[in-house]
Amino acid sequence: MRFSTKVSMRYLNFLFLIFITACSNQTFTSKQLPSQSENGDFTVGNGNNATKDVEESNGGFTLGNGKDNEKEIEAQTVIVGGFLSCQIIEADTVRCWSETTKLSVEDLDLIVLLDNDGEPIPKESLDVEFKDSESLFEMIITIPEGFNLTTIDAYVEEAKLDDDEEIPPMGQPGPAAPPSEDEPETPEELTNEMICASLSGGNWVLVPGSPDYHPQDFCIMKYEAKCSNPEGKACSEQAGESPISIAENTPWVEIGQDDAKVKCSELGSGFELINNKQWMAVTSNAASVESNWSGNSVGQGELSRGHSDNSPSFACGASSDESNAYVQGDCGGLDSGSFNQKRTMTLTNGAVVWDLPGNVREHTSYFNSSAKPSATWIFHRWVQFRSVRGNDALPKTDLIPQIAIDQRWDSGQSIGQYWAGANGSGGGLPRGGSWLDHQNSGLFSATLDRSASYTTDYVGFRCSYVIQD
Repeated sequence: MRFSTKVSMRYLNFLFLIFITACSNQTFTSKQLPSQSENGDFTVGNGNNATKDVEESNGGFTLGNGKDNEKEIEAQTVIVGGFLSCQIIEADTVRCWSETTKLSVEDLDLIVLLDNDGEPIPKESLDVEFKDSESLFEMIITIPEGFNLTTIDAYVEEAKLDDDEEIPPMGQPGPAAPPSEDEPETPEELTNEMICASLSGGNWVLVPGSPDYHPQDFCIMKYEAKCSNPEGKACSEQAGESPISIAENTPWVEIGQDDAKVKCSELGSGFELINNKQWMAVTSNAASVESNWSGNSVGQGELSRGHSDNSPSFACGASSDESNAYVQGDCGGLDSGSFNQKRTMTLTNGAVVWDLPGNVREHTSYFNSSAKPSATWIFHRWVQFRSVRGNDALPKTDLIPQIAIDQRWDSGQSIGQYWAGANGSGGGLPRGGSWLDHQNSGLFSATLDRSASYTTDYVGFRCSYVIQD
C-alpha cells in the first residue's frame, strides 16, 4: 500500500507516473533508459518486440518489451513539484537532481520507490548520498539488498519528460522544470502608462492615440511647465533651468515658442514641445468624456474652461489633490466652485490633466504666418469657430473636432474662440485660454497673431514625449 504523506503546495503539479524496472532475471518494457551503466550491457525495449542494445564491458541485464513479464514501464523520469527530477539509472540506484534547490533527506518524502509487489521500499533502509556543484544539486539513492526496485512514483501530480528531451549527464544541469503555480508570474510587459510615469521632468500622463490626430499613444506633462522660480518668471534667464511638470509654483511664462521648443528637447530624446496634432488628440479626448461637461453628457451644458475669470488676475499653481480643482482669489485650491472654472480634465483612460483650457495659453510647435484660416480684417479679434473656414495648411478639424463642427459648438459650450490676425504676421499657434480670457478661453481656443519669439506673462508651454517603438 502506498504512503499517504502530504507535501507542500510548492510541490504540486507537473508530474507523471513513471515505471522503470531493472532486474537481472526479468524483462520489462521501457521508452528510454540512460546509456550509462556499470552493470554491463542491457537492452531497452520499445513495446513492439524491438530492442536496442547498449554495450558495456561487463555482463548485464535485459529490459524487454513487456510481452512476457508482469510489469510494463511507461516512462523513465519523473519531475516532482517543478524542481526535482528523479530517474532509475541502475537496478538498485535512483538519481534525483535539481538546478535550483539544495536537496536533503526530507525530499525523499516527495517520491515513493516500489518493489515488485507494488509495496514501497522503506525510506529508513535507503542509502542516500548528496553531490552538489555550482549548477546542480544531486541525490543518489541506493536500494538495499532484498528489494527489487521496479518503479518510481510521486505523491503529487506528475509530469514526464518529452521523448526527445535529454537527461543530463551526472553533474550537469537537468531539463528545465515547468513553473509551479506558486512561483511568481513573469512581470508584465512595460506598459505605456508605466513609460509615462517613469519619465524625468515631473509628472506625466498617457494620452491615448487618436485616429484623427495622433494614432500613437504619447505622454504629456500633467501640469503646465514650471521652473524653480515659484512665480514662473525669469526662468529663461537662469542657467541650467529645465521645464518640470509639478503642481507647485506658477507656470513658466515669458518664454517664446522657439525657446520653449529648445527647453523641451533638452529633456532628452523623444521629448518635444507639444504639437498641434497632439493638442487636438488630448483635447478632443477630454471633450468626449461626459464628466467634463456640466450636463454629464457630451454636448450637454458646457465644458469647463479653467481659471479664466481674471480672479485672481494672474496665473496660479496647481494642486497635487485633484479634488482642489477650483481656484480662489489667492490661488488657493477649493473642492467646489463654478463648474466653468474647474481646472482639471479627465481623459478616457482616467488620467487627469490640469489647465488645458485656461490659466495660461500654451505654445504649440505649429508655425505658419502666410496661410492662416479666415485671415481677413474681421479676424483681428476673437470670433466663434463656426465663422472660421479652414484651409489646406490648417484644416478646420485641426482647430476643433468634427463633432464640434457637426453640432455647432461655440463659446456657449465653452470650447474657446479663434483669433487669426493678418497673413504675413504672427504665425505661432498657442492653444487654450488664459486667466484673463473669460469666454474666449476653452480647450480649443487658438490664436495665430504672435511671432515665434513673442513673450508675455499669460503664455506658457507644455512638453510631450513620443513613446519609442
